[in-house]
Amino acid sequence: MRKNIWRLSLAFSLFLSILCTGVSQAAFASPGPTPVTSGMSAQSLPRTDGKTVVWNDYRTGDRNNADVYATDLTTGKESAVATGPLDQRMPDVDGNIVVWEQGQPCPQPSINPLYAATTSTWVGCHRDIYAKNLMTGQVFAVANSSSDQSDPAISGSWIVWVASNTPGQYMLQASDINTMGSVITLARLNAPVVTHRVDIDGNRVVWGEESTDTSSVRHWRLLTIQIGESNPTVLDQGTADNDQFSWDLHGDTVVYAFHNTSFILKTINLKYGDRLTPTFPNQQLPANPTTDGRYIFFEDYQALFDSKGATLNLQGYDLLTGSYFGIVVNNGYNAAPFMRGGILVWQSGQPQTSVIYSSAIINVLPSAKQAPVPSTADRYYFPDTQHTLSFGFKYFWDHSGGLPIFGYPLTEEFSETNSDTGKVYTVQYFERERYEYHPEFKGTPYETELGRLGAIDAQQRGLSGTGSFQTVPNSNDPNCTYFSQTGHNACGTFRSYWQSHGLEFGDPSISFRESVALFGYPISEQFVQNGTTVQYFERAVLEYHPEKPQPYTILLRRLGTDLLTQRNW
Repeated sequence: MRKNIWRLSLAFSLFLSILCTGVSQAAFASPGPTPVTSGMSAQSLPRTDGKTVVWNDYRTGDRNNADVYATDLTTGKESAVATGPLDQRMPDVDGNIVVWEQGQPCPQPSINPLYAATTSTWVGCHRDIYAKNLMTGQVFAVANSSSDQSDPAISGSWIVWVASNTPGQYMLQASDINTMGSVITLARLNAPVVTHRVDIDGNRVVWGEESTDTSSVRHWRLLTIQIGESNPTVLDQGTADNDQFSWDLHGDTVVYAFHNTSFILKTINLKYGDRLTPTFPNQQLPANPTTDGRYIFFEDYQALFDSKGATLNLQGYDLLTGSYFGIVVNNGYNAAPFMRGGILVWQSGQPQTSVIYSSAIINVLPSAKQAPVPSTADRYYFPDTQHTLSFGFKYFWDHSGGLPIFGYPLTEEFSETNSDTGKVYTVQYFERERYEYHPEFKGTPYETELGRLGAIDAQQRGLSGTGSFQTVPNSNDPNCTYFSQTGHNACGTFRSYWQSHGLEFGDPSISFRESVALFGYPISEQFVQNGTTVQYFERAVLEYHPEKPQPYTILLRRLGTDLLTQRNW
């Protein structure tokens, strides 16, 4: 007997198809990222406040003599901020003020300018801190003295930088450019800041210190202070086996990365003291992170090591949902990510022909609209939602009821932490469901599963403790089926729909286990919600619409749409 057209099948592996074709989940780049610089030269270390992008520019061809350029993201107009015979570099921007360090050109360390971690502190090279008001064109000295100043950062009216009167002795200094008062010393550094510039947000400053002991062991400390305080706080410390120590600050969130036998990324919430060390999927190696308090973007050194220097990719992580997603894959270096004001900037290309890119954060999320691509036997492109469906998930969608059961895809494939198991799975969201690939069940009907979106929706709505969700005894009502697994009934039209739909496991007709795989067990009795009779199941919410013709009297709620809306995707 032929099974119902709505039924789903679960026998195919997404990753097996992907591995056979060499296509990864990160292969589909969002159309959002766009270049913000003109020409092709060595351009590096971009910074932004969400309105303006500034960067080091070597269009003269002299690596010992950088210039500072800026692009207005509203108009797209590029302008020179600081050029000429002096070496001007390490710019930062907030509001209409750009700050940078400048001095006479001098030999620089032998570093690839596409690696963002290295700062510009060089022994014997005198530097001063300057600023420019982009509205008025006024250029003024922020710190101009006999000491060396480098690596400025700006937030509001406060500028911070590293100063040194004596080689090997460093100070963290600051100045309020609104008052142009005296330079204040925030802290005396026990070791030089050698891997990353100081970060400031509001009046909170975060920096790192490194030193090497007599046994050549590298030690690092991450510290913070608020302007006006007298003593810094050590946030974390440890040892590392190379100079991959970097950090970023936004609001109460500090993110930092270091290498100690492996690449490690951590976050600290300064307000609540919460600490998190994400476990990244697919052997990602995080370095040089940036954050806006919710999202973290970082360089992923895995591709660099796998390809022996051919590529360097960017990855993203959502602190709120535990989601991981690739951003840029273009067979080149994608490095130095920096994020402010809802905008992500980075440098992309090869050492001599790098370009600065920018994108709104929303345009690099898995939900970002995708540029049209030709549909093939292995891939569909849906103009309705501007997303693709590929390989194993495409086969599953095709043979499992398609649009009426699942709706259109609302994301690309990405990795996400399952709140029930704590494990990371490859997922894709649709209007009514979430696909999850479970490699631990490879070769079984449960290799791909549907997310428990009904349970998630009930929890988020605060329904789990309400009357309809309380367990009930078995009444032996012939119009109902009682599920002892959850202590709830499915009755009448809801029971009929549950029993007549299911995943395709190859069982005769539609079996109990196939219906469970599609809907899960009931977690509530039926009740009226917003004028509609509904019943919650683990993986779905069934709605009864008697005003509609068959077979549409029972509809599946668009739980995937609701969930993505709640997370602002």
